[in-house]
Amino acid sequence: MSIITDQPPASEDPQSGPASEVLLTTGQAAARMKVVSQTVARWATEGRLPHTRTLGGAKGPGHRRFRATDLDAAMNPDALCDGAQ
Repeated sequence: MSIITDQPPASEDPQSGPASEVLLTTGQAAARMKVVSQTVARWATEGRLPHTRTLGGAKGPGHRRFRATDLDAAMNPDALCDGAQ
């Protein structure tokens, strides 16, 4: 017998998705990558780092959030290599 509820599964956070998905602020991403936050923001603007934005308010589109897995991939040159030597 299954029970239908409005609640997401315990493994999911309704704000960020699956529990394994960690979202970081620009400052946290910068610390993880050992660069300054302005560099992370520039890379995001240039499209070099995938990101999402929080819900904005009257002041604009919101703050950037970065997935830890995307940052790890960006720091791993082998993961970005297309096989060319």
